[in-house]
Amino acid sequence: MTSRLSRRELLLGLLLALSVVVGVARAETAMSKPVLALIDVETTGLDPDRHEMIDIGAIYIESDGRELGRFFVRMHPAHPERADPGAQAVNGFSVERWQSLRAVSAAEAADRFEAFHQSVAKDRKVIFTAFNVWFDQAFVSRWLAREQRSFRHWYHYQVLDLPSMTWARGLRGLPSFGA
Repeated sequence: MTSRLSRRELLLGLLLALSVVVGVARAETAMSKPVLALIDVETTGLDPDRHEMIDIGAIYIESDGRELGRFFVRMHPAHPERADPGAQAVNGFSVERWQSLRAVSAAEAADRFEAFHQSVAKDRKVIFTAFNVWFDQAFVSRWLAREQRSFRHWYHYQVLDLPSMTWARGLRGLPSFGA
């Protein structure tokens, strides 16, 4: 479950991420430049061991900001009865609504996401980037593992957390969660 961000907040975070990666990427050859995977998920709650992802969105970009591709899919959770009312208030999840929005199984979503990832990233290093990276990474990692895939096979061990980066750069105007 994540907060919705304004365009300004997302752009500030993205620009900061790019400034960091571009500095590193300048020293690398064209073939070894990393791809940034900007990821956002919605879930049925806050605990990745109990709750599930119900959608994933991704934008993969070059280190210079050029967009490589976009992906989005909604998925049916295996255990909708575990959905937390707080999460449902944020993301609007209900079994009926997800059926009407043509959500797919978690397995089909993983197949689609893998095809997208392979077609865009190819054999390049991909850095998982998110507004709340620890939350999103935990859910994506567990989802991939349930679907017999490895997070570490797809993504570099380093991740980028946008609020941490903006805080370090002195930008204190980002929304606080739970406030």
